[in-house]
Amino acid sequence: MDRRTFMQLAAGTAGLGLGGARARAQEVITWKAMAMHTNGESYRKWAWLAEQLDQRTGGRIRLELTTVQELGLTGTEVLRVLRTGLVDIAEANVSYVASDLPILEATEIPGLASSFDNGKDLLSAWMNDVVRPLEPQIGGKVLANFAWNSAYLFTREPLASLSDLRGQKIRVYSPGLAAYVEAFGAEPISMPISEVYSALQRGVMDGLLTGSDQISALQLWEVTPALTDINLAPFGAYVIVGQRSYNALPDDLKEIVDGLSQDLTDEGWRLGDANNQVGLNAARDHGMSLTIPAPAEWQPELAAAAREHVVPMWSSRVGPDAVAAFNSVIGPISGVTID
Repeated sequence: MDRRTFMQLAAGTAGLGLGGARARAQEVITWKAMAMHTNGESYRKWAWLAEQLDQRTGGRIRLELTTVQELGLTGTEVLRVLRTGLVDIAEANVSYVASDLPILEATEIPGLASSFDNGKDLLSAWMNDVVRPLEPQIGGKVLANFAWNSAYLFTREPLASLSDLRGQKIRVYSPGLAAYVEAFGAEPISMPISEVYSALQRGVMDGLLTGSDQISALQLWEVTPALTDINLAPFGAYVIVGQRSYNALPDDLKEIVDGLSQDLTDEGWRLGDANNQVGLNAARDHGMSLTIPAPAEWQPELAAAAREHVVPMWSSRVGPDAVAAFNSVIGPISGVTID
C-alpha cells in the first residue's frame, strides 16, 4: 500500500459515525506518526490505527503519517527521534534500534522462534516482562509489537551447503546477525536498504538478509534470485508513543490508547503474515529459487552458530540481569537458555 492510499484511508476515518463531528467541539490532537517505509501489507496497520483512534476517541486523536526516508533518517535513530518530540508515535525495528538498547535484540537471536506464531509469543512476552519496564530508558510508551514478515537470506546462486557463504559479502541489519553470518565465513556489511539494489548490481556485496516484503520493493529476483531460510527470527518491531506525547494526553485518552495494545499487536502480526505470503508469492511468480524450510542437515550447524557466536556476543553486551531475564522469559517458550 502506498502513502497516498494510506492518507485516503486515514482521511476517511473523519466521516465514521458521529464521533469525528462531536470532537470538533473539543481539542483535536494530531500525532505525527513515523513508519519505516510504505512497502507491503504491514503498512496498512497505520490506516487501521488511524481508524481505531478516530472511533475510540470520538475523533480527538488523528494521525499524520511520515516515513523514515522522508525525514532523511535510516531507522536506527527512532528512539532518539521519539525522545526529541520530532514525531509522536513510531515503529521501531528491533534490529535497527538494538545498538541504542542491546537488550531489545534478544528476540532477534536466530533459532529461537520455531514458527511465525511462536515468534509472536516470544516478542510479546519479552515486551510485557522486560521491555515495558525499560520505558524510562526508551523514552516512550511501548504500545504494541508486530512483525513485518519472515526474514531470509538472498543470494545470487542457491546454496548447496552453508560453506558456500564463505567469502561472500552479506548485508545484515543487526550486530547479532553480523556474528551469525561470520560463523559461516561470510563478511557482514551494514547498509541502508535503499542502497542495497545498486550495491548488488555493482558487486559491492553478494547477498543480503532482509524480509520478504523487500522482494517486490527491490525487485530482488533481478539481483539475488535465490532465497534461503536460515532460521532467522520474524522481522519484529515495536510501536512506541513518545513519552512527551503520551504524558500530554488527558487521562481518558491515555486509557483508550492503552486499550489498543493487544488489538494493534494482533493486527500487526496478521498483516505481517499476509505480507510474508505476498512476498513469497512474488518470488515464485518471478521464478526465484526458494529453500524453505532450511534443510534438516543444516540444522545442527545453524544451531551451533547461534549458540556459539550470537548468544555469547549478546550476553556479553547486556550483562547478567538481562541473561537471567532471557532464561526466565524466553527460555520456557523457546527451549533455549544461556549458561
